[in-house]
Amino acid sequence: LTDRTALTKIVGTWVACPILGAVFAIVLYVITVRVINWAKVHLIWLDFWTRLGLIFAGAFGAYSLGANNIANVMGVFVESSPFQTVRVANLLTFSSTQQLFLLGGLAIAVGVFYSRAVMMTVGTSILTVSAVGAWV
Repeated sequence: LTDRTALTKIVGTWVACPILGAVFAIVLYVITVRVINWAKVHLIWLDFWTRLGLIFAGAFGAYSLGANNIANVMGVFVESSPFQTVRVANLLTFSSTQQLFLLGGLAIAVGVFYSRAVMMTVGTSILTVSAVGAWV
């Protein structure tokens, strides 16, 4: 039987998180645009700082998604892992779980070759996003 209290919290989170995320993004975007307009940043410096912010935000986002999703995707297979423990010259030992997560990490890394098409679809085809808007 399902615990209604836990289910209510889960469904409430599904509703509240996107709304709160949108509110925080709007507030952060408005503050960022006002600071840029107030500071009268030169176009070249604005481009530099925007690119740097996008690189850091992209790296942080990729790390966060990878760290969370590798456990979600590969964690369910730990008990049924087909791999055997591998020893390399009695110096290194790779357990079946480590090999499984390495395989998952490699699969995520291969996804980097497909991410440009997804970003272009989100950033231009669905909704045109400015560089500052993409950073926020």
